[in-house]
Amino acid sequence: MKIINEKGKLFGIINIIDLAVLLIVVLAAAFVGIKLFGNEITTVVAPQKEVTVTMRIRDALPYMYDELAAAVEEDARLVYGNQFDSSAKIVAMEKTPTYKGAFNDEGIVVWEYDTYKIDIIVTVTAKVPADSATFQFANQDVKTGRTFTLKTRTFETIAVIEAIRFN
Repeated sequence: MKIINEKGKLFGIINIIDLAVLLIVVLAAAFVGIKLFGNEITTVVAPQKEVTVTMRIRDALPYMYDELAAAVEEDARLVYGNQFDSSAKIVAMEKTPTYKGAFNDEGIVVWEYDTYKIDIIVTVTAKVPADSATFQFANQDVKTGRTFTLKTRTFETIAVIEAIRFN
């Protein structure tokens, strides 16, 4: 028995072109069926908790406080790359004097206020995984003592993380 006979039928049963069309119809029906009735992958949502992070922008020029305040008023969410962090946002800001160490006449370090620069204390809240050993927001690790690139839609600077509190 030949695979294709003299009439062009496969095993003497079906025309090759008809088989190709039938195969395309079956594959299209299977694709539509999988899309409509197939199992959808669901996102597993880990339990989360809210964290409050306090960070300090050291030796800032006074105009930076006003610029950051304007940026927060427009949109308080933090940015990484060209995306917003869905949960991390600035909730409070405060300006404080900057202390500088200077030597007096006896060669002893004396701490005094810088008359021109300020420190800006920024409070950020975010939702992080509850059971993770480490966590991130704005695509950066968050640990006390670490530097953090504080970035909003229109403002960016380096801050130092001073405190982390889980709510």
